[in-house]
Amino acid sequence: MKHQAFVLYGFSGNDDPKCDNPSSPKRRCEIDYLISRELGGADVVENLWPEPYGTHPWNAQLKDKLENRLHKEMCAGNITSKAAREMLVTDWTAAYLKYYADPR
Repeated sequence: MKHQAFVLYGFSGNDDPKCDNPSSPKRRCEIDYLISRELGGADVVENLWPEPYGTHPWNAQLKDKLENRLHKEMCAGNITSKAAREMLVTDWTAAYLKYYADPR
């Protein structure tokens, strides 16, 4: 499924130049869930995508941070699981800015 996700987004794999990470060559891309499992995301290739660690400012680390925050907000009853999923699918960077300062 990981290979399928890379192909689906036009990446050749973890060695694709789009995965370059000058600050940490060993952490390049991760195949991650668009909608995390903890927020009800399915374990299917259509819910996977390659997230580069080396892109700036938006990268895999920031999206992971947002997913954890959305899970906490959902468990606290501040947002619904549907709202959390919509934030990730529509524009996760806008959702990040709602909860955190601009990383730029």
